[in-house]
Amino acid sequence: MTAHDLYTRTLSDYKSCLCSSPALTLRSYCRERHVNYHGMCLWLSRHGISIRELRPSSSVTTAKEPASSFSRLLPVCSSPSSSPDMLYGVTITFPDGVTVSIKQGSSFSVSRFIDRYNSKIQEEESCLVELTNKLYQKEHEHCVGRQEWTDKDNLRHRKRYAPQILSEIKRELLRIKSKPDLLPKSEMAGAVDYMLSQWEAIKGIFTEGYYYLDNNLVERYNRYISLSRRNSLFFGSHKGAERGALFYSLACSCRMQGINTFEYITKVINKAAKLPPNTDIKVYRNLLPDKWKENRSRIET
Repeated sequence: MTAHDLYTRTLSDYKSCLCSSPALTLRSYCRERHVNYHGMCLWLSRHGISIRELRPSSSVTTAKEPASSFSRLLPVCSSPSSSPDMLYGVTITFPDGVTVSIKQGSSFSVSRFIDRYNSKIQEEESCLVELTNKLYQKEHEHCVGRQEWTDKDNLRHRKRYAPQILSEIKRELLRIKSKPDLLPKSEMAGAVDYMLSQWEAIKGIFTEGYYYLDNNLVERYNRYISLSRRNSLFFGSHKGAERGALFYSLACSCRMQGINTFEYITKVINKAAKLPPNTDIKVYRNLLPDKWKENRSRIET
């Protein structure tokens, strides 16, 4: 499902829910459906839709609204994105159908400025987001593993486009920080300080060809852990928590590999039970989800 299809369906379902629950906010609805709220706001802005227009006039709006003029700040996507959580004005496709800690992340840094858009558009913010969009667009001109594109090819590509864009971003951050009318405790100052504090991590992503620009894959799978934690609440002991972390890791790894978790655990337990006590640890390594998928037919025999 493309991002456009996801947001179209979410919009339609949200309108239906408003009939019975007029106080329901878009932010809450997106959280319940595990849809990225910022991505939804940007999609609405791009299509000229205001959140206020969606809600009955008698209801009280508590959620921040994206400015309708925000769409002019964003470049047009060249193709649909297969990653619904990554629609920040650019088309981004992740290998697992998947904002930053670049090693910490640039997208989370930029999300501070995205939050500012919801209340007021400012020229300096638009410049920063446009530069970040440009960074993502350049990055996704190629994808490691497609058309024989390797990590080394990707590193050479990054060395060509990244230094200039990163330099422009930092220069813009320092320009904003030096403004005499910038209040130290304002949201803008906080966003600038945060991004500058992560600058070495942001630059570090471009020192190799295989680093992702963000950690969205990890963040998305952490949602499943959060859902389970809200349902179970307690593990009972530290040992129980350690075992829980083990099963969380296996379950999320199975999902990442497209494996049925119940089937995997059932077959791996049966296989492990047949192994002698002095079995080499490398044999157990082959039972983890990624290797198990590759050698499934051989392991099951």
